[in-house]
This record gives sequence, C-alpha cells and structure tokens, in this order.
Amino acid sequence: MKKKVLFITTQFPYPAYGGGKLVTLQHLNLLLKNYHVDLVCKVDSPPDENTISAFKQDFKVGKLILIPHWIKTRQNPVQALKSFIKSSVKHIPYKIYKYYNAKAEDRIDHLVASGMYNLLVYDQLPAFQHTAFERAHPRQVVFAHNAEYETVFTYMQTQKNALKRHLLSREAKRLENFERRVYRHVGNVVFISHQDMKKFPETKHALALPAYAGIFQTSWDKAFRQMTSPATLFLVASWTWALNREGLLWFTSEVIPRLTHKVEIYIAGTGIKGTLKKQLEKTGCIRVLGGVHEIRPHYLSSHMAIVPLFGGSGIKIKIVDAMAHGIPVVTTSFGVQGIEAFSKDICVADTPIDFARYIDTLIENPTFYREKQEQIRRDFQALNQQPVGEVLQQYLHAIAP
Repeated sequence: MKKKVLFITTQFPYPAYGGGKLVTLQHLNLLLKNYHVDLVCKVDSPPDENTISAFKQDFKVGKLILIPHWIKTRQNPVQALKSFIKSSVKHIPYKIYKYYNAKAEDRIDHLVASGMYNLLVYDQLPAFQHTAFERAHPRQVVFAHNAEYETVFTYMQTQKNALKRHLLSREAKRLENFERRVYRHVGNVVFISHQDMKKFPETKHALALPAYAGIFQTSWDKAFRQMTSPATLFLVASWTWALNREGLLWFTSEVIPRLTHKVEIYIAGTGIKGTLKKQLEKTGCIRVLGGVHEIRPHYLSSHMAIVPLFGGSGIKIKIVDAMAHGIPVVTTSFGVQGIEAFSKDICVADTPIDFARYIDTLIENPTFYREKQEQIRRDFQALNQQPVGEVLQQYLHAIAP
C-alpha cells in the first residue's frame, strides 16, 4: 500500500504557463509515482470544472482542496496594502505573509492532526507559513524553487528610488532570516540547483534535484530552421514579475536600437497592457500576443528565443523550454545560472552592445546560426537525461522509510 503525502502549494498549477507551475507539476508527478497524494492549493481564482477534470485526468491525486485567496499584488492593491501593514507589524516578510490564509492553515492543521499522512510537503517557501512552526509532524519536506531572499535582493539593486530600495532591503533581510529559520526547522529541503543549496549550509538534509529535467520533451522538427528576413524573435514570461518587466524594458530601450538587421519580435505572456503595451508597440517591430494557450507553435515559427534577465535565483525554466525547441537562445548571465554545465552553447551577453551583436551575428551568419541550432539540441538532450525520479525516491525513503 502506498504511503500518503499531503502536498501544500500556493497555486493551482494547472495548466502550467510559467516556470513555477511547471516545477510544481514536476514535483507532483514525481511524488505520484510512489505515493498517494492529497493536494491543498490556495487559488487566486478557482479553476472551472473542465480545468479541474483535465488536471485530475493527468494527475491522479486523491483529495483536491482549493482555497480561494488573493495572490496578485497589482490586481489586489487594497488587500496587498493591508497585508503589507500586518506583515510589518508582525515582523514577517511580506512575500510570505501575503499568502497567509487562516482558513487554509486551519484546514491543514486539521488534516495533519488526523495522523493519516506519512509525509508533509511544502511546495515553495510561502507554503510554509509562520503558523506552521507550531505544526507537529515528524516528517516534513520543503521543495524550494528559489533562494527567495535573493530574488528580492537583486530586484532591490535595480531600483533608483531611495525609499523603495530601503523597503526592499528590509524585506530581503527579513526574508533571508525567515528562509534560514524554516530550513533549520524542517531540516529536509529539496533545492532546484546546487547553487541555491550552497546558500543554506545550515540545512541538515538537503538535496539538489534538477526538477526541470524531464519537464520538456524534444519539440523540434527534424529539419533545421533556416534564417529568413526579417528574423523572428520570441520572448515569453510572466510580465507581472518585476524582474521580467525590467529585463524587457532594457531589451526594448537598449538593445533594439543597436540592431543592424530588421527583426519582428513576438512577446507572449500575461501582464503587458495599457501604457507598457503602447510603449512596446511604438517600436514598430514588436507584437504583444498576451496570454497564449499553446507556446510551441510560436517557438517553432521563430528564429531565436530571447531572455533578457538581470535577477532572480534558481533555474530559469523558460531557458530550458527554449532549448527544448531547438533554436538558438540569447540571454544574460542570470539566465543560465544553475544550468552552467549545459549552457556553454547559449549566447550569453550582459551589455546591450554584446546582446545586439549576438542577434545580428545569428541573422547574418548562416554557419554560426546552424551550429547554434545543432549545439543547443545536444545540450538539451544531455540536460534532459538527468535522473530525477530515482534520486528523489531514495531521498524521501530516507525521511519516511
């Protein structure tokens, strides 16, 4: 008989349009191979019945408990302000407290107290709330998608406003203290990269698991893509995240004017509207697609993937996704963090001049372009063959034999 796991997350991960949801689904999928899993999700807006049915068809979970809770700060400014004030008074990081929901925590406490779970899994740090320190369970695991404090710290460094820098610096320090406290308390933490794991040496039983391996299957045609004019560039991300937006604005204002060849740029993902959308479209070469149901056709009709990013931690799942489609990738040093062993053939540039030069060279040099296609496909196949299921099973068996 399979052991039982209670899996707690701050999002309903299906369908997965972003890197965080993809990793959550990968963790869930790996667990379902050996465990019976009940799932608790806080949801910004409840999914419809068709989505729930499709999810249950693909992921054979037991109980599915959906608890409505606001998540997006930009769309819920009043709730966000209240949460910010309360988090400041309680000296709890805002990035954690914004996910606090008393109803959800009470429900989790009730489930844990039933004694029917062999393992308690928190997917991402915010799933472990300040009240969870009082939760009595002998076998707990945190699946860490990022070094959370580092994402705030790197964002703080990009800000020019003194007050904003001060508030973000304070948040980063609180978040780091909370993160270290949780990992010491729980002891069992699965990190997505060795780089993140090394930041928390106080964790007693840590594992670096490449949970991005196996998420994407090979998604390229047998024939290599030929360059045509104008070249098509593709960007996809959740543009509500500040670091993604800043990278996009940097690319638009600093890189595009330096290109010597004509390009058409397609941008997919939610969060671009109003003034920002008009600003981007004024370039004359950008088309904003918004949220798209299927990413693959856009990759397969593009000549290269662009990922301008200057912050964050963990693995940039969008890089792995781009590699899976077998086209050249141009990104920054932040884009390849955590996958350095598989990224030697990705075009990495941290200045506007170098970024534009890579794009122009890919366009004007057919041999270079073909080499990059061949190399990126080899790199992806090596990356995607890393063992994850067996490693995770051995790790969890040591926790809950």
